[in-house]
Amino acid sequence: MSTPIITLIKNRIEIVLNTITDIKKVYMCPTISSNLETAPFPFINAYYTFDGWEFRNQLEMNVINLHIETWVVVSENIDELVTKFELYEASIHKAIFDELETGILHRYTQKVEKKSPLYEYQDEGSVGRLTQEYLLTYGHTKGNSFL
Repeated sequence: MSTPIITLIKNRIEIVLNTITDIKKVYMCPTISSNLETAPFPFINAYYTFDGWEFRNQLEMNVINLHIETWVVVSENIDELVTKFELYEASIHKAIFDELETGILHRYTQKVEKKSPLYEYQDEGSVGRLTQEYLLTYGHTKGNSFL
């Protein structure tokens, strides 16, 4: 049996995020919040939402909202933390867009939009979170989500 295009895309995103060497663990669509006391920092929580679909002649266009949270320990001063956030943001961005150039995401996504990242932290000794969102538009034949 064929694999639905959405499954191919979601599986590939997980593989791509796991290739980032600085990240210790990737949690895809976790059903419960990560325990910040035992979590291996830095780690990623990635979620999907779907923004609906529209029909274009015989194509069905769908949008995946990919929400990526990168969690880090705030042990440096704030300037070093912002630099660390920027490095993680660049690593994630490069991994996704390298895949968009040549891989499965290149074959099936029509358009990718990146929203502005959000850096959140409190003070030294706590945790910080980098939030990134990508909108991936993909399409398939109307009524047939398989290859």
